Amino acid sequence: MIIWGLRVFYFGSVTRGVFHCPECGGDRHYNHKIGRRWFTLFFVPVIPLNMVAELVQCRTCYTRYNMNVLDVPTSRQLALAYPVAVSAAVTLVMHAGGAGSALASTRAVEAVRLAGGESHSPAALHAEMAQPAQVVHQRLAAAGGCLAAEARERVLAEATRVALADAPLTGDERSALATIGRSLDLTAAQVHGVIDIVERSGAHS
Repeated sequence: MIIWGLRVFYFGSVTRGVFHCPECGGDRHYNHKIGRRWFTLFFVPVIPLNMVAELVQCRTCYTRYNMNVLDVPTSRQLALAYPVAVSAAVTLVMHAGGAGSALASTRAVEAVRLAGGESHSPAALHAEMAQPAQVVHQRLAAAGGCLAAEARERVLAEATRVALADAPLTGDERSALATIGRSLDLTAAQVHGVIDIVERSGAHS
């Protein structure tokens, strides 16, 4: 008697990386696998057929997940996200009105260092300011996507303090802060509230 059938097998790994494993509760290495339907003979895969699924498998607990598990940031990504977001935000607001201000430049570098970017320097700030604004906005949006709403509001507050370092906000700076808020996925009300609180705190004094 000949026993044949169809079965999905996952052979090898397409890619490998690090992800946050919900089962382990922390960052773990993973294998990205592609499942293919095979014609089997006596339960042995003989003829490969169509690709049917992709998955991520933890290399520690071997739990399998859908690909969207990779959208969850790792602990390292979360740790890096805040200083990256602050750096991008202060760069953008400097573009709008503080490029020639020594006070604003000093405040911008301090803001990034206090956010966790301890190696940030005036040279690094100038290098970021030389990049196209669209590139910096993309970096801000990517980093902001890893942060909670409260942290995103803090990023906007730091950018506002930089803009207020040497004088009250100009129209261009307010416009830049509103655009930064949108890149951080903050509502207009949140943006207005953050700017108002920082202004009333006397950040430019």
